[in-house]
Amino acid sequence: MPTLDEAVEYIRMGDKETGRQMLEEILETDENNEEIWLWLSSVVETDEDREICLENVLALDPDNIVAQKGLEALQSGTFNVNDLLS
Repeated sequence: MPTLDEAVEYIRMGDKETGRQMLEEILETDENNEEIWLWLSSVVETDEDREICLENVLALDPDNIVAQKGLEALQSGTFNVNDLLS
């Protein structure tokens, strides 16, 4: 079973596909981890999937500022994945 740190390392190295697969595998046993959902929002392919990920973060932690800003940017058409990860 991969770890969140391993998945993040792949994402940061530019291998988003492997990172995404690892995050999805982790979610199968830990779907209530907001960090996993937040990282997953940075590597999914569609805005619809990104929105679902960010909404899941907010369902777990309504005060998560990063997810709030990401969702607002997504809805206003100004979403930039680099803003989410910085």
